[in-house]
Amino acid sequence: MHGIKRTAAPTASARAARKEKEAAKLRGYLKVEGAFFTVRDADQLDEAALNATTALLALNPELYTAWNYRRRVLSHLFTTTPPPSAKTDPKPDFFTAARVPQPEPSASEGASTAGPSSSSSPTPSASHQLQIKMRLLEEDLELTTHALRAHPKVYWIWNHRKWCLIQMPDDVALQGAAAEELAEEVKIKLAEGKWKREMRLVDKMLELDPRNFHGWDYRRYLISQMALCSIPPTSTSSTPIPAFPASLSHPSLPASIRKHHLSLATSELAFTLRKIESNFSNFSAWHWRSKLLPHVWASSHSEECAGEKRREEELELVRQALYTDPDDQSVWLYHAWLVDLDVSTGTATLPSRPDSIQRVTLLQREIDSIEELLEVEPDSRYCLEALARYKASLAEALSLTDGEGKGGSESAEHLSSTEGTAGGKRAMERVAQLNKDVAQLLTRLVDVDPDRAGRYRDLVHKAGVAA
Repeated sequence: MHGIKRTAAPTASARAARKEKEAAKLRGYLKVEGAFFTVRDADQLDEAALNATTALLALNPELYTAWNYRRRVLSHLFTTTPPPSAKTDPKPDFFTAARVPQPEPSASEGASTAGPSSSSSPTPSASHQLQIKMRLLEEDLELTTHALRAHPKVYWIWNHRKWCLIQMPDDVALQGAAAEELAEEVKIKLAEGKWKREMRLVDKMLELDPRNFHGWDYRRYLISQMALCSIPPTSTSSTPIPAFPASLSHPSLPASIRKHHLSLATSELAFTLRKIESNFSNFSAWHWRSKLLPHVWASSHSEECAGEKRREEELELVRQALYTDPDDQSVWLYHAWLVDLDVSTGTATLPSRPDSIQRVTLLQREIDSIEELLEVEPDSRYCLEALARYKASLAEALSLTDGEGKGGSESAEHLSSTEGTAGGKRAMERVAQLNKDVAQLLTRLVDVDPDRAGRYRDLVHKAGVAA
C-alpha cells in the first residue's frame, strides 16, 4: 500500500542467514569496544589508544566516552609524539570500518605495533610540537568530516570538531615572531582564517539539508568566534563585552569593532534571507534572524520611528511568506515575535507601553491583514489563532487605564480626544466587541482543530465572554 512494492516474505533460511550476519556484526563490534575499554582502563595515551578510539567511533560515533578519551590522548600526543620520519604512511580512509567491518587487534597487539610509547619518545622541539599538533588536528578534522557525512545529527561529532578548532593554532600564531609587526586589521583577518575556512563545510551541509539545526547551531558558533577575533584579550571596557550578536548593542564597544560585528550580522541576515526565500519553512533561519535583528537595530541608536519603519519592512517579508504558505507554523511564530518586539529598546519582549498609539496601530494593521488572508483560507488554524491572540492584545491595550478608572491610557485618549464621553464609550464598546470576537474565534477553532479542543474551551472559559 501507499506506493510500496510488495515483496515475498523471507524464507526461514533467509531469516536465519540474516540473523547470523547480524550476530557476526555484533561480535565484531563487541570486540572493538572491548579493545577500547581495555586501553582506557589501562590509561594508555599513545598511538595505539588513538587507533582504538578511531576503530570504535567508526562503528559507533555516538559513544561520547570514546570522544572524551580521544581528546585526552590527543592532548598527550601534542607534546610527546616524536617528529615524523621522512617516510610517511598513506593516510587511512576514516570510516572504512563503518563500510566493511574489520577485526580489531587487541590492546596489547596494538601497543606493540604502534611504535615507541610516549614514555620512551624523545621530547620534540617547539617547532616539531607545532607540526605534530597541526597534523593530528587536521587528521581529526578530516575524521569528523567523514563522520558528519554519515551522521550529520550527532552532537558529539560537532563538539569534537569545535574542540579541534579551538586547539588548532590560528594563522597569527603560525606567523611566529613576524606577527608582531603586522597591522591590527591583518591580524584580525588571519585570526579569522580557520573559522572562515570552516564556514565552507557549514555552507555545504546547509545546502544538503537547509533545516539541519546542528549545522545552524555550529554556524552561529563560528560567527561568534569570528566576532571574538576582533576583540582584544584585555578589553578596556569597564563591563565585559557580551558574545555576538549581543555585542552590537553594548554601549562601550569601540566603533571599529562595532563596524566589523555589524558586517558579520549583515552578511548573516543576507544568508538567512536566501534560505528563507528558497524555503519559507525553515525554523532555524527565522530563529537566527530573531537573534540578529534586535541588536542590529539597537546598534544604530536610531529613533523609535525608524525602528517602526524597519519592523514594517520585516513584516512585509513575513506577510509574503504567510500568503504563500499560511499553514507553515515557523512563519507564524516569527510573526508573533516580531509583533511583540519592543523596537524602542531592541529587546524581544512586550513593549513597555502596551497601550501606546504605535502598539494599537500595529495590532490593528496586522489584524486587518490576517482577516484578508482568512477570507482566502477560512479553515486555517494559524490564521484563527493569530487573530484571537492579536484581538485579545488589542482589547487589553484599549482597556488600560491609569489605575483610577479614568481612562488615562494614551490609546484611549487618542481614540476619544475629539469626541469626549461619547468617544470613550465607543472605545469601551470596541473592547467588548473584540473580546466577543476572541471567544467566537476560539469556539471556531474547536471545530477546525479538534486535537486541541480542550485548550480552546479552557481559553474561552478563562476569558469569561460568551461567543
